[in-house]
Amino acid sequence: MFSRGEEITSFDISPLEQEAVLDVIEGKSQRLALLYFDKPEPLYMELSDGMHRMPKYSLDGRSVFFVTSTSSSYTVLNQYHLSDGVVEQLNSDFHSILSVEPMSTNQLWISGKRDGRFAIWSMALDSKELEQVIDNHSSEYQSQLSSANDGTFNLVYKNWHRNINVEQYGLTDYPQMLNSDAIDINAIYSPETKSFFSVSNRSGSFEIWQHKANESQQMTRLKANSLGQPLLSQDNTQLAFLNKRDAFSELTILDIESQQPLISYQLPVNTHLLEWSNRAGSIYVSVLEQKQYTLAVVDLSDGKLTKLVVNAGGFVKEPTDGNGLIYVDMSNGQLMRTNALSETKRIVDLLSLNVASIPRGLMLTEQWLYYVVFADEGPRVMRYELSSSEVSLYVQLPKGSVVTQLGGEDKPFVIFDRLIEDESKIILLESEYD
Repeated sequence: MFSRGEEITSFDISPLEQEAVLDVIEGKSQRLALLYFDKPEPLYMELSDGMHRMPKYSLDGRSVFFVTSTSSSYTVLNQYHLSDGVVEQLNSDFHSILSVEPMSTNQLWISGKRDGRFAIWSMALDSKELEQVIDNHSSEYQSQLSSANDGTFNLVYKNWHRNINVEQYGLTDYPQMLNSDAIDINAIYSPETKSFFSVSNRSGSFEIWQHKANESQQMTRLKANSLGQPLLSQDNTQLAFLNKRDAFSELTILDIESQQPLISYQLPVNTHLLEWSNRAGSIYVSVLEQKQYTLAVVDLSDGKLTKLVVNAGGFVKEPTDGNGLIYVDMSNGQLMRTNALSETKRIVDLLSLNVASIPRGLMLTEQWLYYVVFADEGPRVMRYELSSSEVSLYVQLPKGSVVTQLGGEDKPFVIFDRLIEDESKIILLESEYD
């Protein structure tokens, strides 16, 4: 029927069986094209900027539903009317859409994430109103909706269940309630208070949780689609974290005792938190712009972002003497230190050690540099002795682990995420009749 060098990621056949709509990747763009069976070449749709995907014909064959991901990270559901080529926007409230399926001429079912939660919704095309059809377990989501289109409203879909746990090496205290059968990730540990702080969707959406002894408590009510790893202040009284919105990242400073947000600022969308300053009045961050990281600092009094070093980030530390800064020069893979005169000095050649480039993936003590190396059998936490340049293995982690914290300078520990289960089932949803 059709052969081309570009990748076809999905397609749909018109109910009239005279044409098809193709989802085609061309370089860095993703476009939609109509293929008429009596013509040799596809006709590309004239659409606005963005990545266009997941095309699906309406039941009468007069229009095509599709999803657009914009440059501002918005997810938009559209309807393309074939008679005049007009695009109608149906909804932009979803964080992500996994599948769409027309159930009648005026009803479209949508699986995706909205208000921090995966579910299946029904949309009335005339009013654009949404009604949730299926709720689910906090760690489940649905994709690949398919119906018989025979008026019975029977639906088949793939149901996914994912369970990720927080695990550790080097600690004796481990709260029983730290993990659930949902997604528990991005944890940090405070040796002073013997508390874990993690991101979990056990309540449905992603929130910050605190775990201590045998108790766990939810600290936020954000209904977030995703949350970055929290950052604990040096006095253990405040948490900083990023809530990724559509076009920016929202930095929030949370008071741990009252569980109330103190301040919030908007930062560039691809920002990673690195470290609190010694004076607690600012936070160091890495910002990804135009495929290059920049080390910057956020003033917590006014939210002002000041760039410090271009092509640097991943790790930063203020020396105890208060002079200069220790950071990673990503242009040549070196751990550097600056002094009060802005003179730079190399501490360690990270490139020669095959150090993995992950946020907060280093820990520097007076004697050692702890770091992560990727290996086929799983990540390895290594240590480099500064005085002798000798390298030794600290711990071999299970395959698929993701390191989130290297801590405890006197008694080093490792916090990491580990995938426990990924399970999928095919579900038949049948309508009920009186």
